[in-house]
Amino acid sequence: MTFTDNLIAFFTKFGPVITVVRRPIVTVYVKTNLSQKGRRAQYYDLFVENSGDVPANDIRLEVMEFDLIAAYGREATEDWNQRFLSVFEKTIPVLKNGECICVGSFGYTHGIESGFWKHNAVLPIDVYRKGWLGLPRKETQYVRIKDSDTFTG
Repeated sequence: MTFTDNLIAFFTKFGPVITVVRRPIVTVYVKTNLSQKGRRAQYYDLFVENSGDVPANDIRLEVMEFDLIAAYGREATEDWNQRFLSVFEKTIPVLKNGECICVGSFGYTHGIESGFWKHNAVLPIDVYRKGWLGLPRKETQYVRIKDSDTFTG
């Protein structure tokens, strides 16, 4: 029996093996705020995108306090915390498939350790969401604070 004959026999017996997974794929990332370009500091926005093939519901973002402390630059104050970390207090009710939204302003860097964030700091962000059937899911994504407008960052 040839390889092709074996392949035909397999598909005849078991049917097609390809499975289509219908689920939201939610991604969180930091992007340089280009309207602030040219200033001394580099400002960032936080984006949430659904590249899956069904809508995502009740999306919440959380980050642990000790991870924030490790990523803070020298200019992180309580006033800045309230402004830039308010993105973690919001819930996105529905994010349609193929949709991307800016959740809010997400701090700035100035040099290596000055600014609200340290340059190249990495934040593990827990993404909670519900899928098409309302099943809850949690994923941890690692977001790097760096200039997204240049290749070298």
